[in-house]
Amino acid sequence: MDVGYSSSKLEKVLTTERELKKNYKAQWVPKIKMRIKELEIADNLEELLDGPGHWHPLTGNLAPMWAGEVSGNFRMLITPGSDGAAAEVTAVIVEKIGDYH
Repeated sequence: MDVGYSSSKLEKVLTTERELKKNYKAQWVPKIKMRIKELEIADNLEELLDGPGHWHPLTGNLAPMWAGEVSGNFRMLITPGSDGAAAEVTAVIVEKIGDYH
């Protein structure tokens, strides 16, 4: 899948080892990198549903975003690059990592 980021600052933080370690807890860094890799190797959103990241679509005021588990209540939030069924979405935008609960 094509992976974009909501800002150039977020892209720098999530794609640079030094910035990852500076901005997130050390135990989260491997999971953040794994979630990004899952996004990159998946052909579409539907492939993420059965994966280890517990990816799922969000509802309510967070729809149409999806979330993947990082740690506890912290999730990587992504927005599909297009509308349509999960099997048709081949691009996403990483919005943030945080606790939306």
